[in-house]
Amino acid sequence: MVSPEIEIVFFKSYPNYPFFNYLCRSSIKNALLKQNINLNEVLFHTRGEMIACHLSKVLGNEYYKNIIPDVRGASLEEIIEITNFNIYSNSSLKNKNCYE
Repeated sequence: MVSPEIEIVFFKSYPNYPFFNYLCRSSIKNALLKQNINLNEVLFHTRGEMIACHLSKVLGNEYYKNIIPDVRGASLEEIIEITNFNIYSNSSLKNKNCYE
């Protein structure tokens, strides 16, 4: 059961191909515009790094710190790739160097 204090925003997703990037970002943007969200006071928890990437493109650079991608089950290569983006705070990735 999800706490009523946590707001969930649903949007239509598309296959993970470059051709669909515009549609995915447009869907995320439209879903956010329909909500009454103060972007300075919210954290976005996404399922996977690709949705986090699309969300970061929609929100812009000033809100990178508000996006928390869920990478459970990610391969080592995916985790290293995310940490190399330098988008997310290295302090939030506590075990960054444990595989190097």
